[in-house]
Amino acid sequence: MRRTDDGTVEGLNFYQIGATEPEFSRKVSDEVAVRSVVELSEDQAARLIGDYQLQPNFVISVRYTDAGITAQATGQSAFLVKAESPTVLFNEQFGIVMEFQLPEQGSAEQLTLIQGGQKLPAPRIENNEEGE
Repeated sequence: MRRTDDGTVEGLNFYQIGATEPEFSRKVSDEVAVRSVVELSEDQAARLIGDYQLQPNFVISVRYTDAGITAQATGQSAFLVKAESPTVLFNEQFGIVMEFQLPEQGSAEQLTLIQGGQKLPAPRIENNEEGE
């Protein structure tokens, strides 16, 4: 942490992977955001399950497993996500939030991935590999 002369925290220096020099990140708030976790019903979870295309050849797959709801991006390992609401899933470890666009009936049409200050839309796609 970096402090002012009177001891107040003004920010911190951090090292990116492989960096030899730190980067400074200024403190922006004293508030700590705490996400609430809700349990989704089976029907609520089923509306979110599917494949969402973030970019060509880069898909986020949302699945329901014995361990709970998972998300997995192309070429990466699956990880558990928690529900903040029937339309928002998150993983604090990776700093990921997924907001789902739900019609009145049926499955989600799109998710928006929020990570690192970016909001990236990912429309739902049909995966022809299902059931193989």
